[in-house]
Amino acid sequence: MAATSLAQIERQWVKDLRADAEKGDAKAQFDYGMVHFEGLAVPRSYAEALKWCRKAADQGYPKAQYNLGFMYANGEGVPKDSAEAVRWYRKAAEQGYEQAQCTLGFMYANGEGVPKDSAEAVKWYGKAAEPVRSFFKADKPGYAPAQYALGISYCKGEGVPKNPAEGMKWLRLAAEQGYDLAKFSLGCMYATGEGVSRDPAEAAKWFRKARGFLRRLPIEAQYDMGRKFATGDGVEKNYEEALECYRNAAASGHPEAQYALGSMYELGEGVSKDHTAAIRWYKGAAHRGNLDALFKLGEMCDKGLGVPQNSVEAFAWWSLAGSKGHEAARANLGRLEKQMTPASIFDGQKRAKELVEELAKPLLPDFAPAPPLGGNQKEEAK
Repeated sequence: MAATSLAQIERQWVKDLRADAEKGDAKAQFDYGMVHFEGLAVPRSYAEALKWCRKAADQGYPKAQYNLGFMYANGEGVPKDSAEAVRWYRKAAEQGYEQAQCTLGFMYANGEGVPKDSAEAVKWYGKAAEPVRSFFKADKPGYAPAQYALGISYCKGEGVPKNPAEGMKWLRLAAEQGYDLAKFSLGCMYATGEGVSRDPAEAAKWFRKARGFLRRLPIEAQYDMGRKFATGDGVEKNYEEALECYRNAAASGHPEAQYALGSMYELGEGVSKDHTAAIRWYKGAAHRGNLDALFKLGEMCDKGLGVPQNSVEAFAWWSLAGSKGHEAARANLGRLEKQMTPASIFDGQKRAKELVEELAKPLLPDFAPAPPLGGNQKEEAK
């Protein structure tokens, strides 16, 4: 007897699911709609997804009502219609469906499909955020995104009187459930002393817990976090954390992060001292116009760090930096000129022109930075 393939099992599952959906089972109708939404074992069809989600929603199935709201909010399978999205979110929210309650709060907070109303937003956040204790069923810890939104509302005084202590309470509840955005916000509050006593060690602790979120921050924000850890600005100084943030930003071409990473390799801060790696990162920053990197490359050549000592090469790098206004480069260039022969100065000037042409070219494909160290979402069928 031939073994049953995974594809055959999936097809039979979909066939059985459809049979249950056609009998009027609301959960089966929703699940069958999601099969079409995701294109699982059937061709993706928003029209079929909408049809079956609507059948389940009309029977009062909250997950289907929520997903119908999602489709209208995002224009998936239907023309985008925020008011219709709110109508379906509300139906699910009024049945106690946490995700719908929180999303309805977002709609009020942003004035999407309803007049903007921060107090109404807070009301719906609160319904979803509140933990539920029960003697007969498993406790519900509350919906973390709603706890985060409620915490921010209290911290900012949006829809409720400003109360940072209450805000911190809700942010902690969300963070304790693993919600990265709440962890990051707690780190920021402890770093700045906003609504809480400034505590660099506590700030660093929460930033470390939010490491996964930090990697998803915009590149400029990742660089800024690296700077904070490197200098102890609002957080406990930590070169290893700084190095990781700088790596993430540098790998995306951020010139200041590349320069900072070069400096850490040069000085051995958070990493073994490596002048060759430092030059590599300084060159990446120099290609993107960082003047300090131009200066540093001259210094490395002048001192013979990571490369053989070469006054002509140092002259060329400092010439470029000095011509763009770098005062330290100009001073070093003046000192170096007194030690060089006219022929060497001529060679340095020639090399500077070559560097201008080299820096105007794109980085070579093999410039591969080292690898890093060490709200309104669709409900999945379950």
